[in-house]
Amino acid sequence: MKTLSLISFIVLLGAGCAAGDKAPVDDAALDSLDLDGTKADSLRRPTLVGDVAIGDSLEGDLLRRSAYHAYALTPAKRTRVRIEASAAAPGDLYLVVFKRRLGSWVRVASNDDCDATTLNACLTLDVDAAAYRVVVSTWQAMTGRGEPDVNYSLNVACAATDGCGVAQACGSRGMGPCPQGSYCAFPVEAACGATDRPGTCAVRPQACIEFYDPVCGCDGQTYGNGCAAASAGVSVARDGACGAQ
Repeated sequence: MKTLSLISFIVLLGAGCAAGDKAPVDDAALDSLDLDGTKADSLRRPTLVGDVAIGDSLEGDLLRRSAYHAYALTPAKRTRVRIEASAAAPGDLYLVVFKRRLGSWVRVASNDDCDATTLNACLTLDVDAAAYRVVVSTWQAMTGRGEPDVNYSLNVACAATDGCGVAQACGSRGMGPCPQGSYCAFPVEAACGATDRPGTCAVRPQACIEFYDPVCGCDGQTYGNGCAAASAGVSVARDGACGAQ
């Protein structure tokens, strides 16, 4: 497998680029990563910080001393997932996904910017029941141009039309609608999706016990209880009637 030193990698990226230009990260350098390290931190040896599963939303801090984070992803079956790393500007994030094949880590996908309007990174890809590594870094760290310090969130969501065998994430950027007969249920701390923290798709109840324990729905309406709100396809913003203090 080819290896490429960090210094050579930076020189390669700088060649032929005017100051301030955003050059792409070289594919050969990405292929040289050593993903079996657990306490190293460099272009070739990102730090394995933990596991991530479909439906998870995790947060991390990329720092000068720890600017390359790797997460272990092991899907239970063949499915399609969407992976997004997001952060507030000026964090320019980079995603790389590797798969374990015949004892080696092989790069299967990478992304710098989701589109021309964002510095977040995102990927939608088919995975199977194998070992994967999801590597999060910044363009600044990988090119040596600027400070890598940034707080980020990593979301791994089900993108399969028939579901992934896990709770489907919803309500965040790039995530599709919930299946028919279900709705997006947000945790209270997600503020009905205002924080861009995803909820999970939940089945609408067909019948509810009639008792009065009012809740305020994310639509600004008061419901007799949480089940009544869920039956209407509405997540609960808080306990108590919407107008109550």
